[in-house]
Amino acid sequence: MTSTKCRPRAVGEQKRYAEAEPLLVEGYQPMEARKDLTGVRDRDHVERARVWLVQLYQAWGKPAQAARWRSKLPILNLPPGKE
Repeated sequence: MTSTKCRPRAVGEQKRYAEAEPLLVEGYQPMEARKDLTGVRDRDHVERARVWLVQLYQAWGKPAQAARWRSKLPILNLPPGKE
């Protein structure tokens, strides 16, 4: 059984991108909205969700969307294609 947190990523890994996209985006939005109210550990989840979105769009062949999400990552992250 897949946990709710891991389900979107698992769906993406199964190349079911159209199904994974709304799950990832809908999961990301509330985390982003409250990130300033949470601890460091929770902010790490926000960054991880952004990386997963970049990976999703790269695998799906949507470089513009991948670039949009990559631009939200901290500068210290790896170059494109190395996430």
